Amino acid sequence: MIASAIPVTIDDSAKQRIEELSLSSEFERMLEHASETIPGLVRIEVSSPEPYEQGEERQVYLDAVVKTTDVNELLGIDRAWNKWRYTILPPELAMHFLLMSIPESNYAA
Repeated sequence: MIASAIPVTIDDSAKQRIEELSLSSEFERMLEHASETIPGLVRIEVSSPEPYEQGEERQVYLDAVVKTTDVNELLGIDRAWNKWRYTILPPELAMHFLLMSIPESNYAA
């Protein structure tokens, strides 16, 4: 796990999906990048729920719980991180990961 003061919770479905994809080290880089670059980051919750549509592949969702409630700042965080993921992975692998910033005040832990 990353050496950070930011708490990270990874549910079993996400651990399984990351293992299936054989992307553990890349996932660790994603967590490190998030912890180093997301302003006001409080914690990261990682999950991989079953897809809504039959035939779709499961994605790994990183919920970045942040202090801000500013919509433009939230969108900027999401765009920057989701663009960055394509710098470490080819598109066919990067598409399995998605970060969403969520205001701490709106997050039901």
